[in-house]
Amino acid sequence: MSEYVRCFSNPETIRASCRNYRAAASVTCGMMKKIWTRRFAVLVLWGAKGFVHRTYDVLEIWRQYADQVEGKALDCGHFLPEEKPEDVVSALAGFWKLRGGTARLSRHFPNHRVGRSNKKAGLRRLFCCC
Repeated sequence: MSEYVRCFSNPETIRASCRNYRAAASVTCGMMKKIWTRRFAVLVLWGAKGFVHRTYDVLEIWRQYADQVEGKALDCGHFLPEEKPEDVVSALAGFWKLRGGTARLSRHFPNHRVGRSNKKAGLRRLFCCC
């Protein structure tokens, strides 16, 4: 978390982050309505101590875009992979396993090894890419 504090102490970082959130809110929602016409499963995770949990019915919002939506709030704030990496890994593995996928994160995240110091690296890539 100290790296987030360091980066977000710079006003330019905050400005860029806010621009990114604004763009994502408008562009992503519009794109999702156009392209998400197929039935598929979505796993949604969010922090129970964050703004999203206090403000939205998260699962209901995602049900506008996908037919099979499941998820839950984790006991953390905004940075799920950093604050609750084991919970994120468990949720992802269970989600994939129930759908006939692999529960082995090493297949999806070659650098990910639960219980080792680099366990958060693969999760950060996942959250940045999805």
